[in-house]
Amino acid sequence: MQLEGFWDEIIEFIGKSLAICSTAIVFMLGEVNEAMQAFMVLMLLDYLTGVRKAWKTASLSSKIGSKGIEKKLRIIIVIAVAHMVDKILGVPDSTKLSLKFTMVLAYSCNEALSIIENLKSVGTWVPPMFNDKLEQVKEGLTAKKKELKEKELDFRPNIFCSTCLPKVDLDKLDEKEGENDGKDRKDEN
Repeated sequence: MQLEGFWDEIIEFIGKSLAICSTAIVFMLGEVNEAMQAFMVLMLLDYLTGVRKAWKTASLSSKIGSKGIEKKLRIIIVIAVAHMVDKILGVPDSTKLSLKFTMVLAYSCNEALSIIENLKSVGTWVPPMFNDKLEQVKEGLTAKKKELKEKELDFRPNIFCSTCLPKVDLDKLDEKEGENDGKDRKDEN
């Protein structure tokens, strides 16, 4: 009879723990929409296919596996930070203009490419058209990343930012100062 109460308490504790964890996840990552669900499935499939690849190539290692999990956690942290930036800027979670959505899309493409590479390495045939399309997406993301690096975008607030201040024509400013100097001399006489 006492065991029944014990198991009820265990089940209640597990239920409360899951509720707390899911609340924390939703707070940190925002709405778990279709894109986020797909991303999470891709992350899981990438890990599983990576383990299968390691098994087949006899390179299965707990150290490498833990590095893979750590990498996935870092990706989730990046998405959480993107979501927090969206919250600060007031960007709705459901919009495709959000930083979070962009990060989820970019990481989803990366996970899909990794899955394809893992499947190919274990001998699974992948239609060339599918692989080519994923490579195009990867190249597009790489080009965009390179373009942003070349522009050296700085998103930190800066009161001296040239886009924040009105443009001033320095030649006209010099002319006005010269005119004012002449008026000031007349006033002195």
